[in-house]
Amino acid sequence: MMHNKQIVIQITQEQLNDFADAIIARYSKQVLGLANLVPAPFITIGDIHINFAGREVTISDQTIELSPLDFKLLHYLAMNAGVALSRSQLLETAWPEDAVESERSVDVAIRRLRKALGRYGEQIITMHGVGYKLQKSLPQ
Repeated sequence: MMHNKQIVIQITQEQLNDFADAIIARYSKQVLGLANLVPAPFITIGDIHINFAGREVTISDQTIELSPLDFKLLHYLAMNAGVALSRSQLLETAWPEDAVESERSVDVAIRRLRKALGRYGEQIITMHGVGYKLQKSLPQ
């Protein structure tokens, strides 16, 4: 005769919500995040030309050197140009899954990316209380 044994664990609503958020974040990163990182071979936003296959960024025929993390960050911003992205979205998409980073790490990376892009870094707009977005052209 087979006995079904059950273990009952009591958790709060907040713990359940945190667990659900973790599952959704993992799913988003593994499935949706990968879908977002399978782009067209290149994209041009203003004067910024991004060759995804060659992992190369050029502005006015000058190659811009970016770290792998900064390239992934620019890639995600470019694929979602004009869309406000939260720091947590950027963190989940650009950073390795096992990285222990805070949302402030996104701010540091954005600052570094803006510097690397020179005046074109102005196309990365801070959305106060939200995160960042990449404008399709330099601000007027």
